[in-house]
Amino acid sequence: MLLNAFLACGARHLTLVNSKYGEDKALNYYDTATRWLLKSLQNPNRDTVICATTAVILNVYEIMCEKALQRMNHIAGARALIKECGWNARSTGVGAACFWLNVGMELLSCLHFNWQVAWDPDDWGLDMDLSPETEVGREERWTYRIVYIVAKIANFRATIPNMQEASPRNEQMRLQNRYAEWKRLKDLCDAWHEGIPRTMHPMAYLYPYQTTSKSAFPEVWLIKRTTIVARLFYHTALCLLAQINPVMPIDVEEMKELQQRHSQQICGIVAHVKDRFVFLPYDRHPLTHISSPGALLVSPYALLLSLRSVLPRGASKKKSFKSSKRFGKKLAGGSVL
Repeated sequence: MLLNAFLACGARHLTLVNSKYGEDKALNYYDTATRWLLKSLQNPNRDTVICATTAVILNVYEIMCEKALQRMNHIAGARALIKECGWNARSTGVGAACFWLNVGMELLSCLHFNWQVAWDPDDWGLDMDLSPETEVGREERWTYRIVYIVAKIANFRATIPNMQEASPRNEQMRLQNRYAEWKRLKDLCDAWHEGIPRTMHPMAYLYPYQTTSKSAFPEVWLIKRTTIVARLFYHTALCLLAQINPVMPIDVEEMKELQQRHSQQICGIVAHVKDRFVFLPYDRHPLTHISSPGALLVSPYALLLSLRSVLPRGASKKKSFKSSKRFGKKLAGGSVL
């Protein structure tokens, strides 16, 4: 069943990057793996490690499908199996891979739906020592830390009150408490950025006019895949914080500038990497969770390039046009949160 789960993901990836491949093979592998998984879960003597790993890989397949409306239920099932295996942020090997992959997929979905992360980040068991890094080769540890920070921000955003307190005094106290929490999250982001190793900082920036592609966004030179992921989460965190400041609306110049700066960094990173997050449908792409037209799209050219950055390379023109049209309408209609 694990083999079929991997084959399902590989076949699905091919359908996204090459229109010559249909979805039948991917779906067949997925159905086979799912049947074997359900059968194994009914066995009290099942191999929980294989079941948990298979469930996580099937989640990857489901999040690659635009019509995966029940993906959060599958993520919840994988989470239960991961807990049954005793895996958390302190695990190594397969356990660590499954834990962080499942947490990452859940976090992206929670950002999309504006939900709280079900597994409280404080219970992950993650070492959050943000002292400046002095050792080499610890980029992954710092990537996990920024995932934790974004999860905390997602929970903070999901708990924004819908109504004011009846008492002005109580409302003022609640506002002060939420601003203190907002400030703490902002300080975590700043401490993370100050503490990361030098290898996680950009090697160089190219301004838009300096790029060979004449992009509307800067080209950010980063090394190592984990650094690219970490920087995307970092800029996402600050974009979100700019939008949910309890005492400063998004139209305040300071918050507007903060969001625009980090939105452009995200576009600059995504537009200049090879896969451009090809495995994520447009509605699960980070850009659709964090940006608003006033902050991100400073020109029609920037809009066009941001649409191109979330479309798979090699996708059919018809499919790409449909995806860009839907995403464009979403952006044109106001905030995409």
